[in-house]
Amino acid sequence: MEISALFDNVDMAESALVRLQALGIFPERYKIRSLYASAGRTDSAHIAGGWGGMPASPIYTNAVVSPPYDMVLDNSAFEGGEPPSQEVQLTLTVGNGIAARTRSALISNYGRQVRTGI
Repeated sequence: MEISALFDNVDMAESALVRLQALGIFPERYKIRSLYASAGRTDSAHIAGGWGGMPASPIYTNAVVSPPYDMVLDNSAFEGGEPPSQEVQLTLTVGNGIAARTRSALISNYGRQVRTGI
């Protein structure tokens, strides 16, 4: 079953993955997707890393790396304004038997708009 949740930034999403593993929940696959436009891109979202298997150690290699603010805010029209959103979507694939427990754990780890797909 596929479950998705929104997090404020990549660090919070990765932290949630580590905490799921500590609870004995090992997703079959996961994806972290940035929901903001990066420097030099015109689309509103892009995928970094693609699908990855959950490694045995809590070190994840396919995480989204945010560009520094000065790279994104190189236009003077945006100076002094609010920094760009770093919101990310974490999508997991887990077995049906642990879907409810996974949803609960994501909510406990500050996941917003936790949704279950099929």
